[in-house]
Amino acid sequence: MSTVLEPVTAPAPATRRPVGVLSDALLDAIGARAAGYDRENHFFSEDLSDLHHANFLRASVPLEFGGLGLTLPQLVREQARLAARAPATALALNMHLYWVGAALHLYRRGDTSAQWILEEAGAGKVFAAGHGEPGNDLGLAW
Repeated sequence: MSTVLEPVTAPAPATRRPVGVLSDALLDAIGARAAGYDRENHFFSEDLSDLHHANFLRASVPLEFGGLGLTLPQLVREQARLAARAPATALALNMHLYWVGAALHLYRRGDTSAQWILEEAGAGKVFAAGHGEPGNDLGLAW
């Protein structure tokens, strides 16, 4: 089963970073589905769609690339709130967040070789990776 996310308009550029991205109502809806996903071993399609529409997948993407520009502490706070309600959803999204984070780390140090990740994530693309075997983590060892 594949999940297709419809385009979401990038948030308007802002001068201030939002304090919170995930509303209590959104977290309640996600939390209500968590046990069912686990019990039925289903992909978290509804959660992914809801988080996509809330722009959470753009949370740490810089404003200039269409993201929300959250700092690492702000992102960790939101991710922890999500993990408290739906641990598997938070874990799965971590795959996307660490690729964006690695690209952001390089970008802030003047290396634009992974800027395309920030641009694509700002445009609503989702990144994923699996690290089940030794050596699969070499992509992070730029």
